[in-house]
Amino acid sequence: MLEPIRKAITNSPLSLNPVNDGKVLRIHLPPLTEERRRELLKVVNQRAEHGKIAIRNIRKDAQEELRKLDKQPGISEDMLRRAREELDKLTERYTKKVDELRKAKEQEVMES
Repeated sequence: MLEPIRKAITNSPLSLNPVNDGKVLRIHLPPLTEERRRELLKVVNQRAEHGKIAIRNIRKDAQEELRKLDKQPGISEDMLRRAREELDKLTERYTKKVDELRKAKEQEVMES
């Protein structure tokens, strides 16, 4: 399993070059220069944006399911409205959580 892990790390946008000695992967971490910190911030921001996109895609799928339920008998408009409101609240809550995590990681990278 070491070789696939080494390849994955090497192909990542982190610019790390692990060494596989057959038993252990050794990763030399370059010193965090200002330039390197900026590179890491770009990666953090990309990951945060991918997280937000995933949340929006889940919301879109859930809205589609609610539209399907709207056509079925026995589902009241109030139930659907509450479900949509709850979906919007959850979407907003987790989007804010991603932003909070991104900000915390940015501070961590700049302080290290």
